[in-house]
Amino acid sequence: MGVEVFSLQALEDVRRLTEGNPKNREHPHTYFYEHPERYKIGTVQCPPEFSRPDLVLDVNTQEEYEFLASIYEHLHPKNPNFHITDIIQWHDKTMKGKRKNA
Repeated sequence: MGVEVFSLQALEDVRRLTEGNPKNREHPHTYFYEHPERYKIGTVQCPPEFSRPDLVLDVNTQEEYEFLASIYEHLHPKNPNFHITDIIQWHDKTMKGKRKNA
């Protein structure tokens, strides 16, 4: 699992500096990595129990959306506050081998 965190001010800077660039509008984080002299970039290590590079929770395609929708369909009714450990357990029990990146 991973996450990127940015201040509102940094995102506003990127919007202002890259106005008209569709790449940075959809993926503003790329600008931070392209300009490390302007922004402080750091890494927080994922706890080992959550480290699952095989489990992608991004939504960039219809297939990814359908996968996440199935997570909510299965987990949310029983526990609206489900945790990443619930997702991992569900995935390992029901999805292993069914997805191309699993």
